[in-house]
Amino acid sequence: MSNPAGYDNEEAMLAADNQMEERAKRAMEILSMKHKQIQQNQQDRRHRKIQLEREMVGAGLPEDKKEILRSSLEQEEHEIQKESRKKITPADFESLAVIGRGAFGEVRLCRRRPSSNKNDPNNGRIYALKTMKKQMMEAKNQVGHVKAERDVLASADDNNRWLTVLHYSFQDEINLYMVMEFMPGGDLMSLLMREDTFSESVTKFFMAEAAHAISSVHALGYIHRDIKPDNMLLDQRGHLKLTDLGLCKKVGEVSPEDHPEFVLDNLRQEKKGMQSSYNDNRTRDWSRQFASGSDNTGSLHRSNMSIDDMKSNGRTKPPKKTREVSKQFWMSHKLICKS
Repeated sequence: MSNPAGYDNEEAMLAADNQMEERAKRAMEILSMKHKQIQQNQQDRRHRKIQLEREMVGAGLPEDKKEILRSSLEQEEHEIQKESRKKITPADFESLAVIGRGAFGEVRLCRRRPSSNKNDPNNGRIYALKTMKKQMMEAKNQVGHVKAERDVLASADDNNRWLTVLHYSFQDEINLYMVMEFMPGGDLMSLLMREDTFSESVTKFFMAEAAHAISSVHALGYIHRDIKPDNMLLDQRGHLKLTDLGLCKKVGEVSPEDHPEFVLDNLRQEKKGMQSSYNDNRTRDWSRQFASGSDNTGSLHRSNMSIDDMKSNGRTKPPKKTREVSKQFWMSHKLICKS
């Protein structure tokens, strides 16, 4: 006879192990993000110092003025570090307008208020502030979706071309806040409703960019699971980025070689190699054929040409084999350009 009590204990232990594993994984992700941010700050600091030294050398400043500028830079670096340790709150943002409402909260257009550091590039910057009510998310069992969205956006680089950038995330007793990149072009669904029908070229453009955006999510080890025009936003130049990654699911780790930009770069290199190889082979074939006056596959010498090898304008056709290679090359070229 089975032992229900023992089975329940095993289930409880398994659930506790899964919870502990999830916490450990989350702690590793947080530490990894903090380490990445520290490294980036150090690189930015070194870059600013090197840039100052180059500008002072180029200007031919005396040593005493150089020391004054170095001290000024150190003071600015101190202010930047102090500002980065400051806890972000909703009071740091000036609300401008409501640009969206949902079941759990709203999205506002806001401006970053000036900080104590007057040289902070984020002063006056425009953002989209997403506010979500904790009580509503818990009642609808949506906490996991919000964490998934935050995780995938935090794992993406700030210069990611295909995902809306998450600049800050914080919370208070009532709400969760996500400070996102503002996309002034709106969503693709609104544009489609306004235009009614896209031309073929516009459709190709948006579908190509959507494919890139979806691939960038896959490159982070996630699947989006909520692809629709409403979740495709447009920037000021009309380029597309994905948003609303609350239904994303982690499917595993990926290597850098799986990133779509890496794959495209390899295809471009292969295309260049094909073109270079084709040109080299064609040059050798023509040199050999003109030197010998004939070849075994079909002579290119004018005295041995037939009318089938001539065009109406007097130009010569390459041999059949060469035409096949050329056709294959241009088919590959079109595929790579389309990608």
